[in-house]
Amino acid sequence: MEQRFRTFALLTFVTDVEKEQILSLFDWEVLNIRNDNGTYYNTVIVRDGIKLPIVAVWQREKGSIASATLVMKCIDLFHPEY
Repeated sequence: MEQRFRTFALLTFVTDVEKEQILSLFDWEVLNIRNDNGTYYNTVIVRDGIKLPIVAVWQREKGSIASATLVMKCIDLFHPEY
């Protein structure tokens, strides 16, 4: 059975500077996805009593093809609202 999630927002980062800035915003936990060697981080923020799950993903390769592939995979896996 494949893993599927429901996510409020999806953040991506490429550089170490972006990674440090995004990961400094909240308390993140590493998400391990079966059959996927990507690096994913998960957190939940609460706004007006509503829990909003957020996923951040590290895009290790630069370029539009790598970016498009990663984002398509993440949309399918996490179903982000934004």
